[in-house]
Amino acid sequence: MTVKIYTKQFKEMLPVLFKAQSHFINSFGALDVLDGVRNSDKAFTVKVSDIDVEVNDYDKGKDITAGRLGAMKEIISTDVEVDYEAVKSINEGVDMATVNDDIDQITAERMEKQAGAIARLIDESCGKQLSQKASKTLTGELTEDGVTKMFNQASKEFTQNEVIATHVKRAYVTSDIYNFLIDSKLATTSKNSSVNVDQNTLYSFKGFLLHEVPDARFTKGENAYFVADNIGKAFAGFNEYRALTDNLEFFGVAMQSIIKYGTYVPDNNSKAIVKGKLAITGA
Repeated sequence: MTVKIYTKQFKEMLPVLFKAQSHFINSFGALDVLDGVRNSDKAFTVKVSDIDVEVNDYDKGKDITAGRLGAMKEIISTDVEVDYEAVKSINEGVDMATVNDDIDQITAERMEKQAGAIARLIDESCGKQLSQKASKTLTGELTEDGVTKMFNQASKEFTQNEVIATHVKRAYVTSDIYNFLIDSKLATTSKNSSVNVDQNTLYSFKGFLLHEVPDARFTKGENAYFVADNIGKAFAGFNEYRALTDNLEFFGVAMQSIIKYGTYVPDNNSKAIVKGKLAITGA
């Protein structure tokens, strides 16, 4: 049986398509992809050292050999193993007798579409991870008062949690909230807002860069994620991507692979994630 290996091409294609398709890439960064992954492999191991800093008083009243610096705290990192969240397979066939196209061209096109489908699943996983790791849930109604209160509370949470001010803050919102902001009186040029009704664009609101995101990326009932940049990681792994050109069942090419993927947000970064649930009035 003749086997063509396209592992290198598939590995290079996944991060490119994730970058192009992901709605949450700013919060998770570029997709990490490993090949040659075995079934038992963990995704990676993280060294975690979240021990609080203790600042001691310098006690000059003590003898010079009695520990004027105060008690010494030992810092030890712990290993946290991160698992893949899901395992998916690709198993498609192109029969030369029925494909009605150039077999090499259609094989290349299918590989790109397969990588795109996996990238979309990983992006959905990013949304689920944000929902699960959110430090607080803000509720209300989709009204001017409700939206204003939600954004104000989110901003307050980031301030009180001491999220570093230089970190970019983003608000991933559904189309309902995004369009509501554009159409409402909350964002107007008289308030020096960047709203453009003709182009249906609004770049920021209350200190958060706005991103309109499909409903499918949100957990049911949720419609806003307030997140700082680079709080997590998205990753994927697979053993190989192969094309079998001598298939016993039909005359053509079988494209196959097994892909594992997941996302990770350290517990300490939950303080930089807040989610919102605004009820649509009249719905």
